[in-house]
Amino acid sequence: MSWAALEAGGWIGSALAVLTLLGGGVKWLFGRNDQARQTREDKLRAWQEELEAREKRIDEGRTAYVERLEARLGLLEAKDEARDTQMTALRISFELVSSALRHIDPKNSALGLADDLLRTAFPGPAEAPSDMVEQLVAIAKARGEVA
Repeated sequence: MSWAALEAGGWIGSALAVLTLLGGGVKWLFGRNDQARQTREDKLRAWQEELEAREKRIDEGRTAYVERLEARLGLLEAKDEARDTQMTALRISFELVSSALRHIDPKNSALGLADDLLRTAFPGPAEAPSDMVEQLVAIAKARGEVA
């Protein structure tokens, strides 16, 4: 064999070695990027799952809180409506009684004070209807409460 053939074989072998080395380096580099990408995707997936679980817990807690608030609001509205009915009944009762008492004792200071307090608390009509007052006076006379 000649030196030229050996030299050409050396060059070809060297070129193949360099190409193999470059190919291995490229493969290693891309493999590393794939591995890093996979690790990153795993971390993002885990983070996403954690966020979804946390959001679900928050939503469940918020839903339970809203349900408790709605139940309490329902109770408060029912109590308020009952008190409204009671206060209306008290106001009407006072108006009826005070109208009759005004005809019996128009200068009664306690009646005037109570009337002022109720007018402040419950603005509205000041007097009971005249026919109602007449009926109350007639009832009071029938019972002997008025002379």
